[in-house]
Amino acid sequence: MSKHRLLSIALSAILVVWIIRFAANHLGHSDEIKGHTVPATHGPSALVRALRPNYPYSVIPGGAYSQSELQYAHGNDSLVRSHYSDFDVKNAKLVNLTEDRFQYVSYRLKDQIYWTKRKLRIPKGELLLTDGVHYARTRCGNRLSATPHQAATSPNEPDPKVLSLPPVTPEMLPKMALATPPSLGEIPPIVPLVDSHTGAGPVVVEPGLPGVQTVLPEGPILTGFVPPLTGGVPVVSTGGGTPPAAPTTPSAPTTPTKPGTPPPNQPPTEVVPVPEPGTVYLFLLIGAIISVFAILRIGPKDNPE
Repeated sequence: MSKHRLLSIALSAILVVWIIRFAANHLGHSDEIKGHTVPATHGPSALVRALRPNYPYSVIPGGAYSQSELQYAHGNDSLVRSHYSDFDVKNAKLVNLTEDRFQYVSYRLKDQIYWTKRKLRIPKGELLLTDGVHYARTRCGNRLSATPHQAATSPNEPDPKVLSLPPVTPEMLPKMALATPPSLGEIPPIVPLVDSHTGAGPVVVEPGLPGVQTVLPEGPILTGFVPPLTGGVPVVSTGGGTPPAAPTTPSAPTTPTKPGTPPPNQPPTEVVPVPEPGTVYLFLLIGAIISVFAILRIGPKDNPE
């Protein structure tokens, strides 16, 4: 047997082994979420908490980023209450995914709740709500399941790219609707603070996560997106003493952004489609079959001499 043919067989064997390992790992990401989370160390970004972006087909418009917010939606929306009937809302906790998982996802369409026919990728690090058994995405309230719900699917299922939008960024906001936040009488508001010792800030205290703070970057990243606060930004001392007076000088006017137009010099966010596991396996299997067929049929013949 020629060296060329031996090399082709070796490469094909490596390809087959790689395909088997890839398929095994990919299938492993499609099981239950339980065991693949850790308690949340931080809440959602201040941008998300302040503006409440409404992801398309959200079960809870604007999402639910704490147990109290989930309980508020549960008590004020009959559709949410029905969809979460088996979810222990009073004991819901925040967790982060430790690795990508593929799950069936629920979604809201014309005041009905449906489930996707195929699994979607839930990325590593995403913030979820769980009662220890069931899981839901905080950003939209859409629930997750490792098993299909064939009886609850819709022929008008949205494009997976729409249900798999990446985390919201300032560039995406002009293209997204903003939801009404929960009643401030029920949900603690986010209060911008300024540290009187370091001057850093504004500092945002995340409700439901004691001791965890997020420092907003200063600069144009939030220009045009921060809602006006009546009376200015409150300045609070965090270490004793008399807090400095709030600035009274009005900020320079910003150029209004036309609705639906991304901010200047910032290209629109491109959503990269997530390939379905079945499609990936099909292409890998076809590639392996073609490779083996080519080796057996097209490889050079042995030299009779």
